[in-house]
Amino acid sequence: MPVYPPSVLGSHARGTVAIEAIVGMDGYIKDPRVIASTGEEFSRAAMGAVEQWTYTPATLEGKPVQAIFTVYVEFGFR
Repeated sequence: MPVYPPSVLGSHARGTVAIEAIVGMDGYIKDPRVIASTGEEFSRAAMGAVEQWTYTPATLEGKPVQAIFTVYVEFGFR
């Protein structure tokens, strides 16, 4: 899970970060980049989390292939 940035903890701010990346044939993330964000602190926290995740690779004719995807990471309080 992404860690809420300590630098904005007292403000109780909410944030959303959109990250585009490639899921490689091995399921690992390659070339992630922030394409939209409500703040740099949230961007860093989201990238740190997304870079650790692994996925089941997409397949074409039963064989793994690279695929571009976008993930949205949301930060907030309940």
